[in-house]
Amino acid sequence: MKITLAILILLPLVFSQNIVVSPSTACKCQQFLSENGCNNNTLGQCQWNQKNQICQQASCGNIQSQNDCLISKKNCYWNGQNCVAFTSCTKLTSKIGLICPQQNISCYGSNTNQCQSISSLPKCITFQIGTCGQQGGYAGSDGLCTWDTNLKECIVATNCSQLQNQQVCNTYIQNACIWDFNNGVCTQATCTQLQDQQSCKFVVANLDPNQVYPCFYQYNQCVYASQTLFQTQDQCQTNTLLNYRWIGTQKDGICVSCTQQLFEPANKCACEQFMLETACNSSQYCQWIQNSCQDINCNQIYNQLQCSMNKNCYWNLQSQNCQNFYSCNQLIAVNLLTCITQSRNCPNYMYQTCYSSYGLCSQIYQSQCDGSITNEGICYFNEAKQVCQSLQSCSDIIDENICNQISKLCLWSTVNNKCQQLTCSNVKQQKQCTFVFKNLNGTDIQICEWTNNSCSNAKNILNLNEAQCSSNSQFTYMYTGSKCVKCFQASIILPEQCSCSQLYLAQDCYANPLCNWNGQICKLQNCLSITNQELCIQNIYCQWTEYGCSDFQTCFGLFGSTPKDCISQSINCPYSDGVRCQNKYYYSPCQSFTQVSLCSNQLGSDGLCIWNKTSSSCQVLSKCNQILNSTYCGIYEYVCNWSKDQCNQSTCSTFTTPEQCKFYYQSLNSFTPIGCKWNITTNVCEQIGSMLTAYNSANCYSNSAKTARWSQTLSYNGVCISCGVKYIPNPSKCSCQQLISQINCIQNSLCYWSQTSKSCQEYECSALPENLCVTNMKCMWTTKGCTKFTSCSQIKGESLDECLSYSLYCPYNPGLKTCSSLKDFPECEEHKTQDTCVGVYGTGKNICIWDSRIQRCTKLHSCTGQGQLSCEQFSLYCAWINTTYYGFCQERTCANYKTKYSCTYVLSITDPNLIQPCQWQNGVCQPIIIQQATDANTCFTNSNGTSRWTSDSQTTGFCVPCNLPSYAVQYENKCSCSQILNQSECKYPFCNWSNNQCVQNSCTNIQNQFECSQQRYCYWQISQNRCNPISLQLNFCTTLKGNSSLECLAQSINCPSTLNGVCQDRSYLQTCSSITTQAACANSIGQEGYCTYNNQACHVISSCSSIQNYNYCVGLQHFCIWNTTINECTTITCSSISEKENCTYIFENLNSSSIKLCEWNEATTQCQNATSTTLTNKTIDSCHLETGGTYHWSNTQNKGYCISCSLDLIKLPKTCQCDQLTNIECLSSVPKCKLNDSGSCKQNECINIFDQGNCSTLPSCMWSNQACVQFTSCSNLQGATALDCLAQSTNCPGLSNGICKSKSQLSSCSSYQTASQCTLGIPSSDGFCYWNNNGCQQMVNCDAITQLTQCDALYRICTWSNSFNKCVPFKCQDYKNQDQCTFVIVNFKNSYIELCEWQNKVCQQYTDKYFRFDENTCYQNSGHTYSWVSDEAHGSRCQECYSLLIAFTIAIYLIGF
Repeated sequence: MKITLAILILLPLVFSQNIVVSPSTACKCQQFLSENGCNNNTLGQCQWNQKNQICQQASCGNIQSQNDCLISKKNCYWNGQNCVAFTSCTKLTSKIGLICPQQNISCYGSNTNQCQSISSLPKCITFQIGTCGQQGGYAGSDGLCTWDTNLKECIVATNCSQLQNQQVCNTYIQNACIWDFNNGVCTQATCTQLQDQQSCKFVVANLDPNQVYPCFYQYNQCVYASQTLFQTQDQCQTNTLLNYRWIGTQKDGICVSCTQQLFEPANKCACEQFMLETACNSSQYCQWIQNSCQDINCNQIYNQLQCSMNKNCYWNLQSQNCQNFYSCNQLIAVNLLTCITQSRNCPNYMYQTCYSSYGLCSQIYQSQCDGSITNEGICYFNEAKQVCQSLQSCSDIIDENICNQISKLCLWSTVNNKCQQLTCSNVKQQKQCTFVFKNLNGTDIQICEWTNNSCSNAKNILNLNEAQCSSNSQFTYMYTGSKCVKCFQASIILPEQCSCSQLYLAQDCYANPLCNWNGQICKLQNCLSITNQELCIQNIYCQWTEYGCSDFQTCFGLFGSTPKDCISQSINCPYSDGVRCQNKYYYSPCQSFTQVSLCSNQLGSDGLCIWNKTSSSCQVLSKCNQILNSTYCGIYEYVCNWSKDQCNQSTCSTFTTPEQCKFYYQSLNSFTPIGCKWNITTNVCEQIGSMLTAYNSANCYSNSAKTARWSQTLSYNGVCISCGVKYIPNPSKCSCQQLISQINCIQNSLCYWSQTSKSCQEYECSALPENLCVTNMKCMWTTKGCTKFTSCSQIKGESLDECLSYSLYCPYNPGLKTCSSLKDFPECEEHKTQDTCVGVYGTGKNICIWDSRIQRCTKLHSCTGQGQLSCEQFSLYCAWINTTYYGFCQERTCANYKTKYSCTYVLSITDPNLIQPCQWQNGVCQPIIIQQATDANTCFTNSNGTSRWTSDSQTTGFCVPCNLPSYAVQYENKCSCSQILNQSECKYPFCNWSNNQCVQNSCTNIQNQFECSQQRYCYWQISQNRCNPISLQLNFCTTLKGNSSLECLAQSINCPSTLNGVCQDRSYLQTCSSITTQAACANSIGQEGYCTYNNQACHVISSCSSIQNYNYCVGLQHFCIWNTTINECTTITCSSISEKENCTYIFENLNSSSIKLCEWNEATTQCQNATSTTLTNKTIDSCHLETGGTYHWSNTQNKGYCISCSLDLIKLPKTCQCDQLTNIECLSSVPKCKLNDSGSCKQNECINIFDQGNCSTLPSCMWSNQACVQFTSCSNLQGATALDCLAQSTNCPGLSNGICKSKSQLSSCSSYQTASQCTLGIPSSDGFCYWNNNGCQQMVNCDAITQLTQCDALYRICTWSNSFNKCVPFKCQDYKNQDQCTFVIVNFKNSYIELCEWQNKVCQQYTDKYFRFDENTCYQNSGHTYSWVSDEAHGSRCQECYSLLIAFTIAIYLIGF
């Protein structure tokens, strides 16, 4: 119940000066507050009980006149001389001059007949012409009867002119009609026709005994009484037939009615919402001033009821006028009724003081009990128990008058002789057919309409005219000029409630008016069967038009000039383009609404809106204290509450009764209910720890605002689980520690900004609500709330729904019958029900959709063919395009967003984790690269939280992705562009296909900032927003400005450091441990490698296990993987990859990037390390792609070989032979060597080698006919290119007429005439060749190479110096990581190696005679030129191999950019 809006009103509904009373609503004796009011001026009806200090019903003998006796129709009757006790009508007999109604008005009969109860009579319609009222004065149970000559039937007479019998006219209803002897007709009696003071009492209007107009004798004439005429208690009570009583003191008091309109509707229009002057002024709490509707001034209110109802005013009992209200202390406090009579703001009385807070029914005296409002609801006095208690049902009231006094809510049924809830169909008079309250303890109204001569629920409120729209809705609706629409649309702020198909229990299905229970399952109601407009528009599948409820088609087919016009027809269409309705993507932010009437309660793109009178602008409604109106505050009853004269945030403790104690919402723009539960021990409403176990099957649905349901079909088995669609976050989203901007931090719901450390921190699990807890990989929901995740095996669930209610990463495994890891999440086709099909988004690259035609869950392959509802269900992937007659669905592009504020991003239908950012430019929404975002908000919002701003300034900084490596992953053996032979492998942005060959892409062709900044030879020019080539010879980085490494790296990969706002090269990098702030550390680079911030310090990421954040872990793809079983970041292995499409390759080390290949085993359906057949199975389409760009196809034809880009023929001296290796080293040299049964290492035979890659590198073998055989002659091998020949044997680097040739048959470098022939590293008789401006040249030394990419491709031999801007020999110190620090190759001819060692965090040349590795690393880390020697005399050591030169294949790691 909306207690804050329940208004006790002590006057009639009509604010006219002439008052109307009724015997059926007269005050009961116990309602008179004092002895003086009880004993005097109550027409003998009451007497004061001195002992109990209450007013009681007096005996009939105390009543002296017939009129006064008739008032007490239930207890007394007039016998002609005295008023005596009454039992029943059948005990009375009609007499001449004293017919039955003149003895007791509830009885019928004339002449000398026995009296009957009027309620026992037939209805008028049953009488024929001979027995209808005009012949014999007969009445029906529904009123006085008369014959209608037009209809030719007996009807209920509603005006005196219908009575044609003089006797009936004058006597049947006293003071109702008077016979006009001049004209011979019956006319309405008026007060002015009553000639003397004694007869000047009342007149009955419209032949209705319940419409009595009191009269007042003044200045020797009888006039209609008004409230202001009654200045004394005597006048107040006598002249109103005891319908009024005196409130206050004898001196300072007022006459008020016992008839109580208990509630003001909960959702009355705020003044600023009225768009028309007439509706504004008729509301009586507003006035039209300067073309806008504003709150009325108190001094302009002259009616006590109107004044006391206005929260800004109070009625001053001393001065009898309306004044501004400030506090309850202004009021005269005599009793509870005195307080409420003066102001609705003060509904409680204690200790001679009026209070703004509500009390309890049990605290109220009997005289003030009936109809009072407390925290418990409506109060009534229980006669049997003699206590004041809360009213649970109208039937609890046993007194007719008390029942009828609770107007618009309860009604006394004369047929059933009991009190019942009032409905539109109970209303018998057309002018009373306006509205009723829907619920006993609620304040929502049901609008009524008069059709076919009866009152019923209004079917189409949209079509009400301006007058009906306001009055019949009690100003909860307003007229927009074309439609009657609700001022406060509750439907626009509904939380994600359960769909009908999700409800497994019949009781829950019945509780949802949109659903039908068919005996087994719960189904959504058919739109055509819905007759209620509000229910219709809340159903996303329905729409409401002038023809009623029908299936929803499209917003564009509905007409409305304002948002309220549209939302009144369908919840799917909350906006308008001025003529037609539109969907949510036409939203504008609150600030765009410049008119008061369009702002209030409007839903903008940034939340609910409210008009700020101080700034005269529309603002986002984010906090309850922004609401200054108690009525407006009460709209959001489970978010806000009105107390202490202001609107406050609600919590569980706000609710003071078990009935209210259900849930609350934490904010006005976050509608996830927080559960509450009543503590029967402390009688306090408390917040629950977990909905899962706190609620049972009986209250799960109701106490969760219908957002949760019981998980099983049996009420005694299951848990309470949330219904809403669950979204697994994009794994590329920024982690809290990566966010530098406070704005970005606040935008991430899992983070908070620490004012102490000025950094973004992650909430502990215990601080997260359920909806955020289950989406956090580190947390899980339990019976104790949100706790740290342990393992999926700890979660107990019997279905997918139950398991996901604890963690979205632990779906149900039907085979194991337990909650399992995310890899077991069902495919779309495995979902058996609609709610599980679309219940979770983000579980993989497939989007699931329920196909209602075949009743199956399938993959969403295309937006084409989807209806508007389905299209908008996947609105980030699909867009509905309106046409003249209907429309169609297509895959969304940025251009489909029609407003600046909806223009954010688009998701790929093939992979939901792929984001296309958008930005509003030149009046349209256009696609951008996120690095082009110009402020912190756009950077984060338009990338779906996957990018961050590089500073804490809103506009000064750069937008960079969070979980892409801060510098490009540089594969040590990645192909250079000149090595690529076919167009499909020539990939942008590194390479470009031109003139039938693959060449290095020019900087000016690169449009993407990130891609540009990763090219060693390019940089992104911020001022011009374009990619330029690096042309300066020295200190290029110092030409760039940047306050952090992120800002510098956003411009060039060459510049990962900064000093005093100027970018610097790698030589200025700090160690991770020397970085002191989280903002500088997170995802940055140190001298040792990647850095991370843990335990208040910056550390190098030495292993994946040191990474504690899920997003950070998955951002290091191919390095690390999040183990969902133990919920930790671990080093990736081929076997840890669960999806076939990802089973391609991994990086062998976190801070270096040599690639290790994987392959999918179809038999075991698992990913495994590459085998000898992996490369053989590659095709022209998969070779380059599935090897991370480190292999390429050997020709342009489908028949060819997948060969390594590191293949070369450099001869190194002193390479070890097999028999020089230890057993451990022998095993690492497989398949070149093998360990035989005797334990010695021998060279392997060709027939024992099964892969082409190893076979072709051995001088004694060659690859032929898909097998490794003994090498014979190059002429036995054929190919389309020289690479085809090398792929079969490194002995054969040449080609002539399709026949492979040996090295001795090669020509010199100068024989290659074009760049396409002279690819980098191609062999010749001179050695290796490369192309420059002078043609094809022999590689002699590094200095001669002028292209950066060619230089960097010669890994371990040459490297590009940023300081000198030239190619120089590779040195040990060029290795930046310890695991790379092994050896370098010196010279292109007569090559040898220099060993390196890691000392003091720097790689340097090794100077000792013996290389001090261990047996496991000696051979591998020396380029196969050293082996482990066990020598007792000199000690075990790593020593060079003194042997004959053998052909040695070493990798020239080609790093492509």
